[in-house]
Amino acid sequence: MHCNPKTPRWPLDFPLNDPRLRLTQLEIDEFELSLVSPNSLVVFDDVSALHESITSAVNVGSHHIPLLSVFVISQNIVGNLHYALTKLCHRVIFCCNTLNALDAANNILRKQVADVELRQHLQDILAFCHKQKTKFLLELNNLATFPTQYHGFSHLNELAPPFPYCLAYAVEGTSAAQWWKEKGREKILVSPEALARMEQHSEQQKAAFADLVKNAKTLPKNTMIVVPVGNLDFKETETLSNTCSPDSMYKEVKKIIENDIEVAFPPNKWKLAKPLAEVIVKVREFCISANGKFFWLKPEGQRLLPEFGNGTSKSSRRRKRKRERSLSLGLGNVTKVNVIDFIYAVTRTASHLEKMKPEWRHYKQLVSLLRNYGAAKYCLKNKMIC
Repeated sequence: MHCNPKTPRWPLDFPLNDPRLRLTQLEIDEFELSLVSPNSLVVFDDVSALHESITSAVNVGSHHIPLLSVFVISQNIVGNLHYALTKLCHRVIFCCNTLNALDAANNILRKQVADVELRQHLQDILAFCHKQKTKFLLELNNLATFPTQYHGFSHLNELAPPFPYCLAYAVEGTSAAQWWKEKGREKILVSPEALARMEQHSEQQKAAFADLVKNAKTLPKNTMIVVPVGNLDFKETETLSNTCSPDSMYKEVKKIIENDIEVAFPPNKWKLAKPLAEVIVKVREFCISANGKFFWLKPEGQRLLPEFGNGTSKSSRRRKRKRERSLSLGLGNVTKVNVIDFIYAVTRTASHLEKMKPEWRHYKQLVSLLRNYGAAKYCLKNKMIC
């Protein structure tokens, strides 16, 4: 539908690959729902006013004919007249390469998203898309019968072959977000055949995809890079082993533990649990599983004792001997401890009626190491352990 009389119509001289397809162009005043058949695609181009035909196509045509989809293309949706469009549409696509589009998106979020934390998360996604100079599809008004598991999608211009991909932003608490937490750390490789097809892209496109993969840890929370399954090779990582995670993995493991804390603990407990998790990953005497679920003490021969000063002063040698004694009190047995269970036990206040649990005796030894690495007393609430 041609909606702006001041602009020329689009030429209709491009070929249609399927002979069953038929393309019709009308002025907005000529449009009626009786002219379209089921599964038609209707596009209202360059909308400058909210015409009655648009509201009827969205409210009635898309649900009852039903139309395949209705697109409403507008240069500005933040004015009083155009803002009504955002109440009708289920999705809004922003061209985030301009500041005007970013302002429009932020204006919509301020008016339609009441949750402050969610609004901030969506603004972070928009800022990332603006930096990437790409398009962002926002799931705005979902149908109650078809709730979405995603806030939206970006990099839609990269969906064309030979190597299509996009980014999806999962809603916290949905099965998609849970999959990201459990499986998102597996090693997934692009297949050689797909890489060969990717060579047909420009150098700029290849560099952009490589940059996304390289900086995947800095993407907004619960972000997935979506590619066809046929373009991937899967190699599962070991989640548990008796070997220690290398130092290069500590930052990644710390993020996994923090994500687990956000799921397992209420927000008011994060200020106790997260600082403690940060100390756990710094303790040289601990091994941490690759999936961040368990930690345990290294065998005696593998322990790296941090030096205090140059080790020549009396006080330095005394501290070192005291530390060595504390590490020799039956800590050689390898006992895997669940990270979340441990943090929960030491950060809660024990009742005076509680009895010492068997695992707490082992926790006491672990807490003594945490104290040596600077764990705050504020975080250690359980007096029976700490």
